[in-house]
Amino acid sequence: FFNYGIDSLEKLYAADALEFKTQFSTKQWNTWLKARESLSVSDAEFSKIVENLWLEIEEEAKQPWTTAGIFILSLCVALFTGMVLTMSQPRLESSYGNQKLGFLSYVTGRYLSPLKCKVVFDWTEPQVVGNTMSFTVKFFQRNGQAYPICNEDNVLIEITQGAYKIACSVELGGPQISDANTARVQFTVRRAGEYRICVLVGMTHIQGSPFIKNFIPEKPAGVVSPKLSGILLTYVEKK
Repeated sequence: FFNYGIDSLEKLYAADALEFKTQFSTKQWNTWLKARESLSVSDAEFSKIVENLWLEIEEEAKQPWTTAGIFILSLCVALFTGMVLTMSQPRLESSYGNQKLGFLSYVTGRYLSPLKCKVVFDWTEPQVVGNTMSFTVKFFQRNGQAYPICNEDNVLIEITQGAYKIACSVELGGPQISDANTARVQFTVRRAGEYRICVLVGMTHIQGSPFIKNFIPEKPAGVVSPKLSGILLTYVEKK
């Protein structure tokens, strides 16, 4: 009856039956008569019927959640969370190689996360030109567990010094099982200045990237440091 403007008990109670007789089919008309006859009461009785219906609705709303209801709600929340993660991170598959990431991987966090990766540098600053430097990149999943890295994960390590691109060697993994989530990087410092080290997974920088490291010129042979020359001068004066 919604198509004819009858969307409440009040409208059904006040409607003129003859007004709709020509618009209803035989089946609809019979249904209409039964509904209308059930409301053939006084105004006070009708108000009581409406009040009782609202009380029944309120009582149903107060019923506690059942175990099945809680399970269904939890399942809906999990599905919604997975859908949000899928839509908010659309480039994971294209950026992290050809691996297929399913719904379960998103929900459990079992995929490579640039924000969880770390870099450990094997030196302290300052370092002089001419040395071969090394550092280790450790890869982790979003859930914090180690991620076994491989060539298909599109790991890019780029080292530059000004306009110069510095060659480096990258070794994925290692002889130990615990090294499966590491990449060992080595490069030689040939010029003094500021070096920029970028570590990317796909097109995304890992946490802290780019890293800035400074290297100082190597001291010429035969040059005595000011501290050492002061010690020698004091020794000569005492003599």
